[in-house]
Amino acid sequence: ARFANGLASTDFLKRSSVICYDEESLKADADGVRLMAEKEGLTAHSASVDIRLG
Repeated sequence: ARFANGLASTDFLKRSSVICYDEESLKADADGVRLMAEKEGLTAHSASVDIRLG
């Protein structure tokens, strides 16, 4: 601990990203999003693309 930095408030924050897609962009990327989600075992993420696109 002699050479380590102390704690900062950022050590206790959770970072997250918010991604906004319009319908046209989501349609263009839908296949890739589904494929990546299924490969990672995130089947609900894959299904959400179908739900969002109707």
